Amino acid sequence: MEDILETYKQAYDPAYPVICRDEVANEVKAWVERRNKNAYVVNWQFTAENDRIKLKRLYPTIKDKINLME
Repeated sequence: MEDILETYKQAYDPAYPVICRDEVANEVKAWVERRNKNAYVVNWQFTAENDRIKLKRLYPTIKDKINLME
C-alpha cells in the first residue's frame, strides 16, 4: 500500500501518464530495449588511474596500517 501512496506523491506529468504500476514496468522495459537496440555507449568520466589520484584519501596505505598496529 505504501508503494502506491508513493506514486501519488509524485507530480503528474501529462507527457508520461501512469495508469498503473504494471504499466511503468512495461515502459521501462521498452526504454531499455530501445537503448540496447541503438547501442548507446556510456562515456565514463573516470579511469582507474584518475580514481586513484582523485580519491587517494579513500584508499588506505601501508603507513596507515602500521600506525594502527602501534
